[in-house]
Amino acid sequence: LISKLDVLSPESSNKLAKIIENEWGVVDLLVSNAGVDYDSTFENTNLNDWESIFSTKIDGSFITTKAFFPLLKKSGDSSIIYISASVGWKPDWRDPAYSSASAAVNNFGQSMAIALSKYGIRSNVICPGPTKTNLKYWQEVEKTNVNIWEDIKESNPLKRLCGFDDIGSLIEY
Repeated sequence: LISKLDVLSPESSNKLAKIIENEWGVVDLLVSNAGVDYDSTFENTNLNDWESIFSTKIDGSFITTKAFFPLLKKSGDSSIIYISASVGWKPDWRDPAYSSASAAVNNFGQSMAIALSKYGIRSNVICPGPTKTNLKYWQEVEKTNVNIWEDIKESNPLKRLCGFDDIGSLIEY
């Protein structure tokens, strides 16, 4: 089942969890992957943008984990994968809000690994580098640097971009 939901709404997450419980009874894998970004240099970041970035990434991770916890626990052998970003480990000075929110997700994922292990629930965080998505941040960068993706590819030791297939393979592993 693939479904859209409002990660900031406990009601939305709880409703989806109930649908899944009625259909399958348990959840073996929860992938938490929500994010927003803006032109968020420190100078351009206002409190509303800061809060939006943080609430989507970290509150969304908490809310979905909380809603699905009973079904993950019931499985006895389940996993949670949080999709974060490499800027959570090595901040980008051009994007302190997204970097800080990603660091919070990284820490939350580690905390869940410790806290939920007693229930047979594993928790891991995948932190891909720059990945071409529809985040507004990349749209803004592309306006000023039309070669951004080629530049990123060239700066990567493997001379390629991280792709959705790379992330999917890690989730599947």
